[in-house]
Amino acid sequence: MDIVVKFMDTLATVKVGPKDNRYGVFGPYTDKEKPVIDYILKLVASQGRAAITGEGYYLPDDPVTFHKIEEIRPEEAWTFFEKLLPMYQYLLHLPRITKKSIFDMNEERAQAVELIGCHNYGVPALGFIIHPEISRGRDKTNPDCEYLVVNKTYAECVAPASTYCPYHKPARPFCPFYNSVDIPYTYKQLFLDSETNRLIAVRKLEDLEEPVIEFLKEE
Repeated sequence: MDIVVKFMDTLATVKVGPKDNRYGVFGPYTDKEKPVIDYILKLVASQGRAAITGEGYYLPDDPVTFHKIEEIRPEEAWTFFEKLLPMYQYLLHLPRITKKSIFDMNEERAQAVELIGCHNYGVPALGFIIHPEISRGRDKTNPDCEYLVVNKTYAECVAPASTYCPYHKPARPFCPFYNSVDIPYTYKQLFLDSETNRLIAVRKLEDLEEPVIEFLKEE
């Protein structure tokens, strides 16, 4: 696998640019979520970064021309995956050619494998959900979790680690990552147990601009 990844990374360097300027965007390619993925890809590219997903990529500063993933996926490597290994191995290792990755977590699909790949290989990840309800403030019956920080356009879980999450408490506080979009606790752990990861909730797609740009700029 290391040889295959190096092969892909070398070709990506030639076609797309250095790894330090390549960012992954992963999520379900359903009719509902695919426009969300494309919006994030174009946002990343508009910030002077290469934006890569499982189907293709945008070059830095060119959020118009979408290139197919075959341009940076050598035929020999793809044959290797198709004939010798299960496809999840490809998804598991794809984040290794990126500096950071962004995850649409509104639906649970194969992006979970790519998220595990980020965790295994130390690739910082930002996960997001889009839902009308991202906070209940100080609601007397079900107030916000103490680790939920609500800004003007987005809410963020800032629990220091997954062990701090009150997910299993009988009187669970409001959490958009449970009450609004129920992200499996295992995946929450993958986000919370790394200081370089972020977990964001927004009410509408456009509100992702601020946290995504912040994430791109963070070292």
